[in-house]
Amino acid sequence: VVTDSSTIEIVISGNLKHTGHQESDLWKEEKVDFFINSVIFNCQKSLFFCELIQFYILWYLTCFTKSISSEKMKYSRALKLQLVYSAAFSFSVQVFSILTLQLLFTFSVVCLFTFSSVIKEAVQTHLWAYLSSFIIFAVVAIALTCCQSFSRRHPWNIVGLVIVTLSLSYMVGTIASFHNTNAVVITMASTLVISFAIILFSIQTRFDFTICYGVALILVVDLLMFGFFCTFYYSYMADVAYGCLGALLYSLFLMIDCQLLMGTFSYRLNPEEYVNAALMIYLDIILIFLYLLGRR
Repeated sequence: VVTDSSTIEIVISGNLKHTGHQESDLWKEEKVDFFINSVIFNCQKSLFFCELIQFYILWYLTCFTKSISSEKMKYSRALKLQLVYSAAFSFSVQVFSILTLQLLFTFSVVCLFTFSSVIKEAVQTHLWAYLSSFIIFAVVAIALTCCQSFSRRHPWNIVGLVIVTLSLSYMVGTIASFHNTNAVVITMASTLVISFAIILFSIQTRFDFTICYGVALILVVDLLMFGFFCTFYYSYMADVAYGCLGALLYSLFLMIDCQLLMGTFSYRLNPEEYVNAALMIYLDIILIFLYLLGRR
């Protein structure tokens, strides 16, 4: 299996020796070999059809290989695993490439707004731009999440993701401009280290965190209520606890979303949803940064 981001070519050779079978079984094996060897699939928009061809091949093998040797059945199982892991790997590479560009741009804006005193003063005195960015971000992010015809339509889904990244980067940069420069740098480094460690852990662990999505949503509601009451009864320790709990909660969301992206557990994302996958993980990391940074 040879895969890349734009083209998938599935070319499988089945040069197995056929000995000790009847003529009908030999004909079936040769027919299966001919079918497998003739599969050449080019997909230039998404990886979704790779899974369709996978299930079609497995259905064909199941129907025509009931009396075929165990070597052939092992061959079909290897074919299934090869197709699944190749599709998942290509999907993950595509999403993490987009995510890397988003994080580079956002943290570059944060550094620019934090280190430059001129820009810092300008964004702090023009809060209407912050409110405009928030409205644009909310509208486009909701449209990408709820409207599949928008999130799966190239290149408009990329345009929407760029708009979300620009608007959220401006908002995060504006928030960071109100904090101490050293605190912003330390928080940014901590966020990157935490995110990288969580992504590595979610890749190698065998525990299925995707089943915890409902529990995580309940914890989000509890966290929002806790933050709401903290606005009326301010306490330094309560503020610290709110930031730590928020960062911990969205670290859990980051782990769940990474496992959904890998597609090796109970639930997984559709490979056509690469924009939404990148957006989810991007928002998780940004929210970890904001909760660690604290309120001002």
